[in-house]
Amino acid sequence: MNIDKQEQVLSLIRTLRFEFRELSSKKPNDQVNTFKLKYVNQAIEAANDVLKDFKPYADFEKFSEEDLPTNSDVLMILSIYLDAL
Repeated sequence: MNIDKQEQVLSLIRTLRFEFRELSSKKPNDQVNTFKLKYVNQAIEAANDVLKDFKPYADFEKFSEEDLPTNSDVLMILSIYLDAL
Protein backbone atom coordinates (compact mmCIF):
# COMPACT_ATOMS: atom_id res chain seq x y z
CA MET A 1 0.00 0.00 0.00
CA ASN A 2 1.41 3.36 -1.02
CA ILE A 3 1.37 5.54 2.12
CA ASP A 4 1.49 8.82 0.19
CA LYS A 5 -1.53 7.83 -1.87
CA GLN A 6 -3.33 6.56 1.22
CA GLU A 7 -2.74 9.87 3.03
CA GLN A 8 -3.87 11.84 -0.01
CA VAL A 9 -7.08 9.81 -0.33
CA LEU A 10 -7.72 10.00 3.41
CA SER A 11 -7.39 13.79 3.33
CA LEU A 12 -9.71 14.02 0.34
CA ILE A 13 -12.38 11.83 1.93
CA ARG A 14 -12.15 13.85 5.17
CA THR A 15 -12.64 17.12 3.30
CA LEU A 16 -15.56 15.80 1.27
CA ARG A 17 -17.19 14.39 4.40
CA PHE A 18 -16.88 17.77 6.13
CA GLU A 19 -18.49 19.53 3.17
CA PHE A 20 -21.30 16.98 2.87
CA ARG A 21 -21.92 17.12 6.61
CA GLU A 22 -22.63 20.83 6.14
CA LEU A 23 -24.88 20.22 3.14
CA SER A 24 -26.65 17.34 4.83
CA SER A 25 -27.35 19.33 7.98
CA LYS A 26 -29.18 21.94 5.89
CA LYS A 27 -30.77 19.83 3.17
CA PRO A 28 -30.24 16.10 3.74
CA ASN A 29 -32.71 14.94 1.10
CA ASP A 30 -31.56 17.20 -1.75
CA GLN A 31 -29.97 15.42 -4.67
CA VAL A 32 -26.29 15.95 -5.31
CA ASN A 33 -25.57 17.72 -8.57
CA THR A 34 -23.49 16.00 -11.23
CA PHE A 35 -20.53 18.35 -10.75
CA LYS A 36 -20.10 17.38 -7.09
CA LEU A 37 -20.89 13.75 -7.76
CA LYS A 38 -18.10 13.54 -10.33
CA TYR A 39 -15.52 14.47 -7.67
CA VAL A 40 -17.09 12.31 -4.96
CA ASN A 41 -16.93 9.35 -7.33
CA GLN A 42 -13.29 10.07 -8.16
CA ALA A 43 -12.47 10.07 -4.44
CA ILE A 44 -14.39 6.83 -3.84
CA GLU A 45 -12.66 5.15 -6.78
CA ALA A 46 -9.27 6.24 -5.40
CA ALA A 47 -10.25 4.91 -1.96
CA ASN A 48 -11.32 1.60 -3.52
CA ASP A 49 -7.91 1.40 -5.19
CA VAL A 50 -6.15 1.97 -1.85
CA LEU A 51 -8.42 -0.37 0.13
CA LYS A 52 -8.57 -3.13 -2.51
CA ASP A 53 -10.05 -6.23 -0.80
CA PHE A 54 -10.79 -4.24 2.35
CA LYS A 55 -13.25 -1.77 0.84
CA PRO A 56 -16.42 -1.40 2.93
CA TYR A 57 -18.86 -2.93 0.42
CA ALA A 58 -17.75 -5.46 -2.18
CA ASP A 59 -20.54 -4.48 -4.58
CA PHE A 60 -20.14 -0.68 -4.31
CA GLU A 61 -17.81 0.99 -6.79
CA LYS A 62 -19.28 4.49 -7.04
CA PHE A 63 -22.57 6.38 -7.17
CA SER A 64 -24.70 6.21 -10.29
CA GLU A 65 -25.02 9.43 -12.25
CA GLU A 66 -28.42 8.28 -13.54
CA ASP A 67 -29.85 7.84 -10.03
CA LEU A 68 -28.39 10.81 -8.18
CA PRO A 69 -27.85 10.24 -4.45
CA THR A 70 -28.92 12.66 -1.74
CA ASN A 71 -26.57 14.66 0.44
CA SER A 72 -27.19 12.28 3.33
CA ASP A 73 -26.49 9.22 1.12
CA VAL A 74 -23.12 10.66 0.16
CA LEU A 75 -22.36 11.61 3.77
CA MET A 76 -23.09 8.07 4.94
CA ILE A 77 -20.81 6.47 2.34
CA LEU A 78 -18.00 8.97 2.91
CA SER A 79 -18.19 8.33 6.67
CA ILE A 80 -17.97 4.58 6.12
CA TYR A 81 -15.01 4.99 3.77
CA LEU A 82 -13.27 7.30 6.22
CA ASP A 83 -13.55 4.63 8.91
CA ALA A 84 -12.22 1.98 6.51
CA LEU A 85 -9.20 4.13 5.63
